[in-house]
Amino acid sequence: MTTLARAWPARVTLACAAAAGCSFDSSGVRVRDAAPDDGGPGDGGPGDGGPGDGGPDGGGADAGCSTDLTLVVRVNGQVKSAGGTPTPVLLGDTVALDTEGSCSPFGPITVTWSLTPAGNLLPGPTAPAISAVAAEATTYVARVQASVAGPAPIMRMVDIAAFRAAPFVELVALGAAARNDVNDVDLGAGRLWVATDDGAMSAPLTSIAPPSAMWQDVAGGAPFSGGLPTNTRWRSVFFHPRSPRAYFGAVTANDFMRVDCSDAAAPVRNVFDFAVAFTSGTPPTVFAMAPQVGEQAALWLATSRGVLPFDAAGSFGAALGPLGDFTLEAVVEVGAPAPRNIAASNDLYDLLSNASTSLLAGDDKVRDLAWDGARSLLWAATDGNGLYGDQLAPGGMLTQIYGLTMMNSALASNDIRSLAVDAGGDVWMATSKGAARFKRDRAQVIVMAAPAGVAVDDTRAIAIDPVTRRVFLGTKGRGVLVLEVR
Repeated sequence: MTTLARAWPARVTLACAAAAGCSFDSSGVRVRDAAPDDGGPGDGGPGDGGPGDGGPDGGGADAGCSTDLTLVVRVNGQVKSAGGTPTPVLLGDTVALDTEGSCSPFGPITVTWSLTPAGNLLPGPTAPAISAVAAEATTYVARVQASVAGPAPIMRMVDIAAFRAAPFVELVALGAAARNDVNDVDLGAGRLWVATDDGAMSAPLTSIAPPSAMWQDVAGGAPFSGGLPTNTRWRSVFFHPRSPRAYFGAVTANDFMRVDCSDAAAPVRNVFDFAVAFTSGTPPTVFAMAPQVGEQAALWLATSRGVLPFDAAGSFGAALGPLGDFTLEAVVEVGAPAPRNIAASNDLYDLLSNASTSLLAGDDKVRDLAWDGARSLLWAATDGNGLYGDQLAPGGMLTQIYGLTMMNSALASNDIRSLAVDAGGDVWMATSKGAARFKRDRAQVIVMAAPAGVAVDDTRAIAIDPVTRRVFLGTKGRGVLVLEVR
């Protein structure tokens, strides 16, 4: 009787940061013979660069079976050619090795793997640490090696173009030094909008070809027309998704700027005075904005003096009474199954019911909120306690699902300043120690590396272009960085 050395599919996960912070998780890259066993994984731990154990498990064999070794590589379930120049595996893809149909009279087939830069492939299963190689502009290759021992040893290798390192690229400087201190970024009307410590800036997305970008001064340059505020410190920017308008909120100044983009060739500026709403005391700092639920163009403003309504006609209402005259740094529009607006300071405030809830550990301030409508998840960035993810129920109740900190993830900092959710449900974070990405499908935080030679710790804002999948990162001192996510 012939016993085939049957291949149990082995799964390999690529977990790649933008540059040096990458790992290759073997997750038990192993091929077993026909004898049943526990199906357990090999010993290769996530990101350790080592092979799975690939050891024999004592299954029998028959000399009537001639040695035949077949390797098929599948990416996300699709067969991938091993010859020529294969299409690179993208960030987050799942790679599986299948040796179904292979046969050996000499016992089980052993599988090992390595990860090396192209042109420097190693013959064995051991790969250098990713941090030891030049990651930028380097194509890494996963080499999968299957071998059979015995009187007639046989070995097959498959090289998989695993990924091409894609670091953040620093766009050309915004101008004056203070303009490279970016406080917020957003996208809309085919533009990138940037709030800085020395003015409001914008660039047509079509002009951005890293590292170049055609920056325009929103406050005082063409093609913008209308009222001209001074180049004050702008703390926030928001593009309304239901009206072609961008809004800029100032830092302790009376200016609140609206840019109407109905005519893309000549956007119109209007400046509004907070003194109408705050007749005494220090003008508020606007930290965040969100559309009012059920309204076409009205906003809620989260400010240092409470939550302030702003209608489509350009009029301020009074600060929301139950919340009082105190700082709230985040506000978001939440959709189905329970549409409402939620603002946050140390607690979460439902602006529909004026109720508050505390889902946070301790007194850590919420710096940003992001809504994932496809999954009914509300994400909260905190100043000192990491990232929270809460499920919204039809009745409006929030239940904590995720709580990520430096203690239970790869986060480099628990101080998270800004959030963006991509189409796949991954959460991108700007933190006090650089950018990070939470791969929700495998519950893994990936720290994103900065460009070579660029020290970027204090990141303040993050936004994602849903069309090109570019990630824009606002920093202190380095302006705007962009990451091409394939």
